[in-house]
Amino acid sequence: MNNRFEILGAKEFPAAWEAILQQRVPIYQFLSEADRQELRSQAGVYTAWARILAAEYEELKRGTDKGQKTVMDSYGASNPAEFFAVATECFFEKPKQLLKKHPRLYEELKQFYKQDPANWRCDSGK
Repeated sequence: MNNRFEILGAKEFPAAWEAILQQRVPIYQFLSEADRQELRSQAGVYTAWARILAAEYEELKRGTDKGQKTVMDSYGASNPAEFFAVATECFFEKPKQLLKKHPRLYEELKQFYKQDPANWRCDSGK
């Protein structure tokens, strides 16, 4: 099975993050480009990753088709590449909501990015 979620590898991302932060490129645009370049990692590493993301993608499509409110933008139901970009945006922008509603997806993204934004402390001056 050639699953679009299997093409994204973690090794290429750390170096790219520095460029993103310096240029202030939106996460979504970066991930769209990353998908187009079809970054690859070791074969077989992302079997669970692909299975979970595919299931979450199908769930978003079903919810969107039914007009249900979702934590992720409905645009993510367009195709797997857009789902990955939208899920990543949600992971960084609404991590606690994503963790509550989609814990398996959150865990996969946490492992992929080696980040846990739901537990980041933000000083808001309060």
